[in-house]
Amino acid sequence: MLDIGWSEMALIALVVIVVIGPKDLPKVLRAVGQFTAKARSMAREFQNSLDDIAREAEVADLKQDISKLAQLDIREEIENKVDPEGELRKSIGGMSEVARDIEKSAEDALKPAADGAPAPAALPEAPATDIASADPERKVPPASQAGTTATGGGER
Repeated sequence: MLDIGWSEMALIALVVIVVIGPKDLPKVLRAVGQFTAKARSMAREFQNSLDDIAREAEVADLKQDISKLAQLDIREEIENKVDPEGELRKSIGGMSEVARDIEKSAEDALKPAADGAPAPAALPEAPATDIASADPERKVPPASQAGTTATGGGER
């Protein structure tokens, strides 16, 4: 701290005893102790106020950062990073037009003719398949056990 050794402390104590005297020394030491305690208290209070100011500045910075994030349009940022020239948007827009054309032609094909023309033929149905033949690894009980319950008993 002050880098004072024992020999310097002994010399200071001897000078204090000679100058102040042994009668008033306890009063002076008590006053010095109170002054030191008051100085430490003020230094602690000053340090706490500086810490509070630093915390408030950090809170203000955090509030500012959060308000910036709230105003940020994430969708626009992602689009700018992924497709800066807009080529992908244009190609997707062209694909959506094609999809609309396909949906319109499908609707037109399924609508019954209003002018008396024959309705288009219905779409062919998928052939019915047996569950066992569709998935050979699936365990399907034979038709004779179809009425049994999980416990093994049942009507035959």
